[in-house]
Amino acid sequence: MARETIRNNSDAGEKMSLDLMVTVSRTLQRLETFSLVGAGRDGEDGRGSVVDRWAKFSRSDPLEECRLFVRAGDLRCAALMWNRHRAEWEVNEEVAREMLEIMPTKWGVEVGG
Repeated sequence: MARETIRNNSDAGEKMSLDLMVTVSRTLQRLETFSLVGAGRDGEDGRGSVVDRWAKFSRSDPLEECRLFVRAGDLRCAALMWNRHRAEWEVNEEVAREMLEIMPTKWGVEVGG
């Protein structure tokens, strides 16, 4: 929706900058991920305001965020980070091995829907 709004509000004779569209798309994807992993919930473990958490998350390394979720045993959030942002880092044998090594021996699984 935001992408369409930007396109619709640009001057008809002026072409939208490709760099701007890439930046907007990446920021929107990061914001959607932030929302999906629950980082925007009010009062979540006292880590400051939602704005502060978003500012930190928006500048963070997605691979490091994925590592943090893996270490914490949060498979849902780790999978979201991996699937939504893996194009932002090189997935190679070293990265795959590291992810496997840092996985907890037991994963909590939530059932329900």
